[in-house]
Amino acid sequence: MRNSNQNQRKGEMESRGPYQKSFRDPRFRKSVAMGIFSLLLAGCAAALAQQYVRQAPGNPVGDLFLDNLPNFPWPILLFDFLILGSVFVACSILFVTLAKPAYLPFTLKTIALLYFVRTFFVSLTHLKVSPDKIMLDRWGALAKFIYGGNDLFFSGHVALPFIAALIFWKMKFARYYFLSAAALFAIATLFARSHYSIDVFVVPFVGYGIFAIAQKFFQKDYLTARLNT
Repeated sequence: MRNSNQNQRKGEMESRGPYQKSFRDPRFRKSVAMGIFSLLLAGCAAALAQQYVRQAPGNPVGDLFLDNLPNFPWPILLFDFLILGSVFVACSILFVTLAKPAYLPFTLKTIALLYFVRTFFVSLTHLKVSPDKIMLDRWGALAKFIYGGNDLFFSGHVALPFIAALIFWKMKFARYYFLSAAALFAIATLFARSHYSIDVFVVPFVGYGIFAIAQKFFQKDYLTARLNT
């Protein structure tokens, strides 16, 4: 009986191995706390920038792609995809990091850096969205936060899954999943006229630049994640 209990405890310890190995390290716990704080701060900065550009004067401009794209036949489906899909991608990132806790500090800090950079860019040039933007009275405050602002450059819908693909590049399924999500969001945002084409097409370049900076700034966290994949 005693041996059975010991074997059971040993099995439980092994099943929680990745978490125990990571969170027993004081440096890892501190890094996770810094990542959470940075992400919260980036979220506050993004909300302030969104409020600022909503009130700032600006005008819509012409766009080669938007002016020539046909109207999407199912606007409700497109709108729901942009709102609920964004939530699903965020939950997917959380799921992967919980499955691979060694990625947690680097993921938190890199996404925080992404939104700090986006907040800076959004605040510089004041444009209004296309007058043909698909906007429906659905999902209330959630839609307003995710989709309803003039925070255009660059597209957060595309940037978040794209940078997630770079973070989880060594995981083949996660890589293709997030790259596919980024491509679908790119198409959806253009058909919805919620972003100008430059806001979408610039994402791979800006996203990779942010990822490269994160590799340098958070080198220990990056190496910890890659070595524990």
